[in-house]
Order: sequence, then structure tokens, then C-alpha cells
Amino acid sequence: DWIVVADHAENLGVADYIRRSDPVCIANETCKRWHDMNRAGKGYEAFLEFARDVTTDQIKEPIMIETVWSQVTANADKYYEPGVFSTFAGFEWSPHLNGDNMHRVVIFRDGPDRTGQVLPYSAHNSIDPEDLWNYMADYEAKTSGRVLTLAHNGNLSNGKMFDTKTWTGKSFTKDYAELRSRYEPLYEVTQIKGDGEAHASLSPDDEFADFEKMDLGNIMGFVPKTPEMLPKGGVDGRPHGPAHHPRGQFLWQGALRRAQSRSLRAFHHQGRETGAVAHGGGFLRLGARRRLGTREHAGIHLGCHEAAGGLRNHGLSHHGSRVWRLGLHSR
Repeated sequence: DWIVVADHAENLGVADYIRRSDPVCIANETCKRWHDMNRAGKGYEAFLEFARDVTTDQIKEPIMIETVWSQVTANADKYYEPGVFSTFAGFEWSPHLNGDNMHRVVIFRDGPDRTGQVLPYSAHNSIDPEDLWNYMADYEAKTSGRVLTLAHNGNLSNGKMFDTKTWTGKSFTKDYAELRSRYEPLYEVTQIKGDGEAHASLSPDDEFADFEKMDLGNIMGFVPKTPEMLPKGGVDGRPHGPAHHPRGQFLWQGALRRAQSRSLRAFHHQGRETGAVAHGGGFLRLGARRRLGTREHAGIHLGCHEAAGGLRNHGLSHHGSRVWRLGLHSR
């Protein structure tokens, strides 16, 4: 088993600072306001105040991020059991401009001697995925380490996660495709906020293609989906081509699947055995056993994230070609 503990990089650990009434939080005007709102039973309102503007650092407390990131990397090392349970340091890059989800879980292969040389990259730094991938490239150049990212909840991106142009509106280039497939070889299959593995309009013969489908709008509920944001149905039983899918969020991922598979194998190079399943336009690492530097583990991943503290047990089960998430508990 393996897990990555990846809290949102934006004001990393603020919820724990609020919970503990930490002096750093109490001395900060915004953090104290959220703290007091939480104590008054208005924690959800405080969360919305934070979540609706993740591009702005509303707290501006670098010591908070530095302290929590140090704890994250230390926990990953503390709970690592070679060959039994592998723990990875990570964080979640969490932009959702106008409510369109573009979140990525960033997973480091390395121990704290390398991960401690950097701080998490957040939407405060940039909301452009290319900037995130360049941050990852810089990390590898600086530390000789390895890192990858896992895009998730593309179902709530209103087509932006797998758009037919870059974030800045440019046409795709070879460099863009190589950069993305190098650092983003994984895509989340399913989680509590909906299934991203397939869509009934793309896979009409797959009886599970509409399982846990959440595609009425974006992640904040600001903008409803319109037909051109999803792959459209077929004509006379034949699916449309890419030209008919201006925002075909599954087509882009499907087109890169082979390149991403090669990139994933490169991440676990040196001839180690790996296992993968490509199904319905989604890509999932399944049941692999390999050695990553000094870390050997068997694994299954479904986008485990959202915690900066200690680990507790989790459960997953596999059914047919689907993987069901039964429980992931963290604190």
C-alpha cells in the first residue's frame, strides 16, 4: 500500500492552525477572523471566504507554510515502512479561476533531504499549469529528485482540464505536449466529487460510464455546463471526431494516453515491474511493485489527498475494471 498526503498548497495547514488556536494564527488578522468564525459555528462561511479567492494570499504568513511543509516531509519519512507501506510527500496545487477546477496533486518520490529544499507551489504563485510543470522541472534540476503530478476532478473543470488550447489560449506545440506528458502521466479515476473515468456521451455502450457522474457545472457551482463543454454523442452510432469537441475534456487525455503511459514507465525506470490499466479515457496505476530509489512498495492510487497531519488507516477495493473508493481517513 502507498499513500501521498497532499493538503492544498494555498495557505498550507491553515485549518490545523485554526483548530489549535496557534499563536501564529491568532496574531494574524485574517487567520484570527477565520478562527473566530469557526469557533462561532461559521466554519463553512470561513472556508468559502478562503476558497473563493485562492489566487490571493489572504494570510501572508511564510512561517506557517515552511513549518507545515517540514511536518509533511517528516511524516512521510516517519510512517514509511519499506516493502510494506510507502508514504510520499506531496501537496495540491488548487486554482479554480471562475470556479473551473484545475487542481493537481503533486507527488514527490524523494525523502526530506530533497523535498525540504523547496516549498509547495500554489495558485498564489501562478494559475497556469505550465508554470507548475516548470516548477517541477526546476525541482528535478536542483535536487536530482523525481516528481509527478496527478490531475483530478476534470469533471468539474467545464472542459478546461483537457481543453484544445493552452491556459493562455495558445495552440498546442510539441514542447507543450512533451512537458505535460513528462510531468502529468496520471489522471484521477474517481473520488467523492464525482467520476472522471468516462462519460456516457463518449462511451454509450459502457453501462458504468455514468457512474457517480457530476457534470452539471464547475467545482464552485458558478457556471453550468453546456453541451460543447463535454464530448458529444455519436451520429448514426459513430462518435464525432476531435473537430466536433471544442472542449472535449476526455479527448485530450485519451490522445495523450500512450505518451503518458510511456512517461509513467520512465518514472519507474531501471526495469522495475509496473502495472497499469487504461480504461474509458482514464489512466490509473494499479497494483504495481517496484523500487523508487530506496522506496519499494505495492500500490494503488485514487487521488489520496487533503491532509497535512498524521496518517490513519484507509481502505480501497477493486471491482471488475473499476476501482471503488471505500475510505481514506486522515487528520
